[in-house]
Amino acid sequence: MKLADGSERDVLDVLTHVMNFWQAYLYSFGAIPNSRVYTVPNLSEPRSRSDCKDSTIDFEMVRGLRFKQTFRLQKYNYVTCKIEPVDLTGSQVKFSIYPRVPLSIDLVLENNATGQEFTKTVTLSEVESEEIAKLKTDVEKQSYIDSLPIVQEAIRELATEAGILRSEP
Repeated sequence: MKLADGSERDVLDVLTHVMNFWQAYLYSFGAIPNSRVYTVPNLSEPRSRSDCKDSTIDFEMVRGLRFKQTFRLQKYNYVTCKIEPVDLTGSQVKFSIYPRVPLSIDLVLENNATGQEFTKTVTLSEVESEEIAKLKTDVEKQSYIDSLPIVQEAIRELATEAGILRSEP
């Protein structure tokens, strides 16, 4: 994060100091029973790939909302033991955007007589998912979902499985 004086600070470091201030302040007049102290992990050494395997960066863009993202590509210098920026002057950077995965809907049916619940997941097509995204209210979305043949068939299957609807011979 760039400060007004032109210097840069790590956002995690700043937020950690803010949390520690409020913990101490609230504890000082009895608003909380004890004060926690937060620390920032020391990342002076690079992490191994196995340590980072579950650390993915996913972005979701929402139609109609402005999306702006800034990246700072860095590398670890093993000689100086510091993280340094990567100079991309003259480089060509490629960025891929993939369409949103189709929407999945969980249908749940309860047999009132037995109290047993039956669940079925229906995955909508990309066109159906986009159509739902265009709708404004939950009532409109629910009405559209209820009208879909794949949903109606899934409800019939759930009703048969729950014993509410008899299967035809």
